[in-house]
Amino acid sequence: MINTYNESTLHEKLKNKYAELSNGKTEVELNGFFCDVVSGKEIYEIQTANLSSLASKISRLISDYSVTVVFPIAERTTIQWQTEAFELISERKSPKKENEYRLFKEITKLFPFIDNPNFKIILLKAEIIETRIKTDKPVQLKNNSRRWKKNWYKKDKDLLKINSELVFDSRNSYINLVRAITDNQDFSLKQLQQNKACRKYAGLIIWTMKKLGEIEETARKGNEKFYRFVKQP
Repeated sequence: MINTYNESTLHEKLKNKYAELSNGKTEVELNGFFCDVVSGKEIYEIQTANLSSLASKISRLISDYSVTVVFPIAERTTIQWQTEAFELISERKSPKKENEYRLFKEITKLFPFIDNPNFKIILLKAEIIETRIKTDKPVQLKNNSRRWKKNWYKKDKDLLKINSELVFDSRNSYINLVRAITDNQDFSLKQLQQNKACRKYAGLIIWTMKKLGEIEETARKGNEKFYRFVKQP
């Protein structure tokens, strides 16, 4: 049995949800990897961040199994502050909101699987509560990732509500996201960076579309390159 004590409540709830939906079993070992949910030849991996870390596991399993990555993103986050005795201090809404364009950051190492019929991503746009603990003294995280110690740490994430579900099961799933923000017109990196929906991922969007062979350069104005889709709708 694999240790699961590091799982967030968010991860655990989704794992149990998809185990029930698929009539599957949790924490099953296949080819040297523990999989969140296995139902026959179907695997469900719940990943709340860093999808690229699944690349080696998917590579080993995808020839024999259908692999679905369930990826929840926080469309709305409530931050709850607690004392070290887990007493509630306050709650507030986070101004940060994620959307489906986050996928372009996550799929760089999963790119080889985009067109594989045995691979898909289910993106869940969700409302999440994040619990943070206020500490008396500055603390380092368990993975020593902080440059400076702080007077708080994240304790848990929990699922409040799933607002919608998007399925990405082929290159067209990603192409359609880009067409939606370019209106099938010529576009540049600068223009994508000015779009509030996708600005953080503009460079990765162009990289992905070029890697897929779906866009071509059409013009330059100074240092600004313009692109268009090779195939018009």
